[in-house]
Amino acid sequence: MATRVDPIELCLESLDTADDERPYVRCVALAGGQPGLGLTAEGIVIWQHDKAASLLLWVSADNRLMSLRSSEACGVCLTRAERRLDLPPNKPVVTLHGDIIEIEGRAFRVHVHGVAASVLPPTRLSLRRAKQWITGAVAAASLAACHTSGAGNTPASAGGSPSNEFAQPPPSGTTGGTDDGIGQGGTGATPPIEIREMPPAPVPSPPDDHSGS
Repeated sequence: MATRVDPIELCLESLDTADDERPYVRCVALAGGQPGLGLTAEGIVIWQHDKAASLLLWVSADNRLMSLRSSEACGVCLTRAERRLDLPPNKPVVTLHGDIIEIEGRAFRVHVHGVAASVLPPTRLSLRRAKQWITGAVAAASLAACHTSGAGNTPASAGGSPSNEFAQPPPSGTTGGTDDGIGQGGTGATPPIEIREMPPAPVPSPPDDHSGS
């Protein structure tokens, strides 16, 4: 039986001071194999235009957020606490809450919020709007858990429930608490950056492989 792959809701926080007024881009990463979320060489967040993407963000069959660099992209790095990796081309890399993606001098901190309730194109948010959104998402997830847990039971924690610590990066040397994946938290040492040779989901065709014919 095929594994269900859920879209992941996340925010990309621009670390560029020019974006201080609206630093967050609310996004959804889709299952691998279909056009979805990406970044151009100029660090622009794009949606369902994989021909222009230097980096694709998508979900593997085991419901992990993945970053995939195209073979023509330059200067794409991922930083996790004290670890730093130049992303290899055409090899997906597991991406966790709190990771920083750098592309051609632009930097974004990844905030993973869990399973997406709906699939929407990227939306740029101010800090105030971002906090309002995540507060509402947490309340909705809690209400849904109450309805499904049954009377008299402690509400179950949904695997993809959003974080209530929006815009708070994990402390150095930790995995970022409860949203360093989809409800998979931890407080141990920083996990290594995982490169997958053969991912458990179909890899989207790299942008430069499209001839347009």
